[in-house]
Amino acid sequence: MEGYLATRSIAQQLGVKFETVRRWVRQRKLPALPLGGAGSRISETAYEASSHQQSDAIVPSFTGPPFLPLQELSEAEKHLAHMAAIIDSSQDAIIGKTLDGIITSWNASASRLYGYTEAEILGRPITLIIPEERHAEYTHIMERLRRGERVEALDTMRQHKDGTRCPVSITISPVHNTKGELIGAAITARDISERVQMEAALHTSEERFRATFEQAAVGIAHVAPDGRFLAVNQRLCDMVGYTREELLARTFQDITFPDDLEIDLAYVGQLLSGKRQTYTMEKRYVCRDGSLIWIDLTVSLVRDEHGIPRYFISVIEDIDERKHLETILEREQQVLQQITDNIPDVIERFDRSFRRLYVNPAITVATGKLPEEMIGKTNEELGMPEEALALWNTALRRVVETGETGNLEFSIPSATGPRFYQSHLVPERNAQGEITSILSVARDMTDLKQTQAALAQSEARARRFVDSNIIGVVIADMNGIIEANDAFLNLIGATHEDLEVGKVDWRAVTPPEYLPRDDLGLQELRERGVCTPFEKEYVRSDGSRVAVLIGAAAVQIEPLQWVCFILDITERKRQEQRLQQALDALLLVAAALVIRKEPTGALQHDTAPYTATARRVLVPICQVLSCQGAILTKFFPASDMIDMLVTVGFDSSTEQTIFGRLRGQSLSSRFEDETLVARLHRGEVVTLDLTQEPYSQRQPRPDLHTAVVIPVRLGEELVGLLTLYLQAGRASYTQWEYTLAVAMAKLAALLIERERLFTERKEAEMQARTAQEVTRQMDDFIGIVSHELKTPLTAIKGNLQLVTRQLQRLQAQVSAPEEENAKTTATALMLLSRATGQLSMQTRMVNDLLDVSRLRTERLELQVDRCDLIRIVQEVVEDQRVLAPTRHIELHATVQDIPVYADAGRVGQVLTNYLNNALKYSKASYPVDIHVSLEGAMARVAVQDHGPGLSPEQQQHIWERFYRVPDIKVMSGSGVGLGLGLHISKQLIERQSGQVGVESVPGAGSTFWFTLPRVQS
Repeated sequence: MEGYLATRSIAQQLGVKFETVRRWVRQRKLPALPLGGAGSRISETAYEASSHQQSDAIVPSFTGPPFLPLQELSEAEKHLAHMAAIIDSSQDAIIGKTLDGIITSWNASASRLYGYTEAEILGRPITLIIPEERHAEYTHIMERLRRGERVEALDTMRQHKDGTRCPVSITISPVHNTKGELIGAAITARDISERVQMEAALHTSEERFRATFEQAAVGIAHVAPDGRFLAVNQRLCDMVGYTREELLARTFQDITFPDDLEIDLAYVGQLLSGKRQTYTMEKRYVCRDGSLIWIDLTVSLVRDEHGIPRYFISVIEDIDERKHLETILEREQQVLQQITDNIPDVIERFDRSFRRLYVNPAITVATGKLPEEMIGKTNEELGMPEEALALWNTALRRVVETGETGNLEFSIPSATGPRFYQSHLVPERNAQGEITSILSVARDMTDLKQTQAALAQSEARARRFVDSNIIGVVIADMNGIIEANDAFLNLIGATHEDLEVGKVDWRAVTPPEYLPRDDLGLQELRERGVCTPFEKEYVRSDGSRVAVLIGAAAVQIEPLQWVCFILDITERKRQEQRLQQALDALLLVAAALVIRKEPTGALQHDTAPYTATARRVLVPICQVLSCQGAILTKFFPASDMIDMLVTVGFDSSTEQTIFGRLRGQSLSSRFEDETLVARLHRGEVVTLDLTQEPYSQRQPRPDLHTAVVIPVRLGEELVGLLTLYLQAGRASYTQWEYTLAVAMAKLAALLIERERLFTERKEAEMQARTAQEVTRQMDDFIGIVSHELKTPLTAIKGNLQLVTRQLQRLQAQVSAPEEENAKTTATALMLLSRATGQLSMQTRMVNDLLDVSRLRTERLELQVDRCDLIRIVQEVVEDQRVLAPTRHIELHATVQDIPVYADAGRVGQVLTNYLNNALKYSKASYPVDIHVSLEGAMARVAVQDHGPGLSPEQQQHIWERFYRVPDIKVMSGSGVGLGLGLHISKQLIERQSGQVGVESVPGAGSTFWFTLPRVQS
């Protein structure tokens, strides 16, 4: 292209048409001329000077500015010859035409592209190679040319001589005469058939892969070895509630339920180490909203050609909902872009020493070097790597030695990676036919090679998925099945040979009742391109049926062709049925646990309700787990001695035999092997072969061959055994059945625990009634005793007071000489005072007993009214100062009055009790402080002493009835009371919506406090 533009430029400089110059150079016998450097020769050329009298645009009249002298015309001839040789060797079709569409020039590449020889086409209209449907396009191009525009790299369609269409990329430039007038157009056309075919093949391959990936009826993900999601389909996103972007930002570890992660990672490790090729497991995903979803996961590992792990293919089936898939999968956007075209060719000329004589500007784009940096140098001098250098020298030497054209493929490093080129090498000869130089026209083939690699990778990726045989994959049309993988053929019992000879037809393997549903699916494919997944059945080659879940996506609409994804759901259907049976059994067991008819009347050990309930539990267990009989054994509490047995599936005679052998025996006597006993205590399930010793002589019936013993445990305690006798011919359970049996055993444990709790509840109720009666009698006793004690104490106190007054009068009347009688009287008064004090203490104890009795029988009445808490405290403090004039009692109040609703007398009783204890248990020389303050909506009164203090354990019991701190020493005043004062104080304050408390450190005194709600303004 660059050579053509240069030739045209020289032709216009000389004021002649390009085609005229080309013919002139061809037909004129010129000697070899230097071109682009010393020693360069041009090919044979000739000049034709006759019959060119049409116009100044055709005949080289050498008119128009500037007029070249003859010696300069010779140099122009050299350049024209040079450029003509380039044009003839160009791989692009180069065509010249007039404004009215008549073809005036036609190079060899045009002949190869369109099939017309130069003689056949010159002078004929350009529309001869333009399809009829492209005439409007041609008209638009001509309009642009007349406006002086250049048409660059237009992809279009042209017509070959034989009538076939050929895709081309054309560039059209306007051609002007020496006056600047538009007189025609120059067209270059490049064959892009191979590129179009590759793009179409790539598009089809990508469509198939996207259909395979996106339209699958299950979740599919590509996962990196470290767990990152590389690609996920919409079905998986729908399952977990994440968007595609959110899921791609996470790992499978992030959304796996923690309890399931360890097993999953162990499987992954086995895949990476090569111990496994694939694995399947059931686990839970944590959805975006925090909910859990159970899925069935199948994973295989894809490795590269070196065996290095690339990514996992994960197929995820939603087994949580157990319903038809309703999500229409969206096609992912196209990931590959069209390969760019019209990359400029690199044109170089080498002499026989392989030194460059000419390099066009396209070399700069390819190598970053300017042409002048490369002209005159060999590849070796330019530092070409040895391998590439040998390749070039071999190809160039072959052209020189054989005289034949050649081709060379090579690569050039670039900032974005190596660029791949294909060079067409043409020998150039002088007039004597000697090869003087080699012309290289190199085309950038990088995009084509990348397209080929992408196509191969895409096809390999799709093939790996189909060949992984995780699910059945079928490509079909209305005539039958085109291709199917092993998973599908195994599913229906067919072989690849059957498929090749046409024995496998999707209609033939579909039962008649499902054909209407298939027709609906085909209608969906035509209308929407995808088919909503649905369940159906296939008929296998042996006549049996297999249940499947099928989804499909259209590969092409006309004629209709689709890809199907078939998942075998036979086991899922079977598990659903078993699950429903298990659920029904669990409901029956739960109902049996809930319903219990309790005996009325006196407490007695009645085992009939337990036995009946246990039988209702065992019956559904036997039905679900298909066992011939079952025994539920219950141990005595905290032992392994057999207490009770309940059986089902045995006649009365066999039951009596079982009861006689087992009741009252220990677990170790039933199982002589101590390891079995240890396993049962650890919660392990034990399977026994009853045909072997020592169990063959102990089996309930001779037709029982296998027993499964499941421990019945509450926490870590073994409370019983559930023994199941399997059907004849079965030696063990499946893992699912073992899990169900263990669950049933746990329900049986609840039954045993319920029976124990029921018995304990009855005993507790009896004990509570007994304790309540004892308490009631005690309260009556306290009330009677307190009343009987208080009556004589009151009389005694009155008499003592009368005697005291009489003695006081007598003492006042005694004269001075009678001093001895005065001393006697004073002594009597002191003794009477002490007796009165002791009597007051006894009265206070009796009052405490009466208060306790009233509190317990809810007969204590409070006289609640508005009162001033400060005044109550002041009065109590003054009374105590009178009673204990030698003690220092200090009152600290932050406010002058605190209105409260309370019983003033009872509040004073509490404070008096606090003060009496503070004075009693602290030294007489130590002060006692009373603090009154406000704490929010509460008023707080605290009494602080400097006594022995209380330990944390003593503080927990100090408010209990009759509690007295052990070994406490009374420092002043009367002795230790009944231990009721603080208990009564707590009850009195709490009944007035207040609280009590103590803060104490052993050896540092105590602070007893109470709070009352104050009146809010």
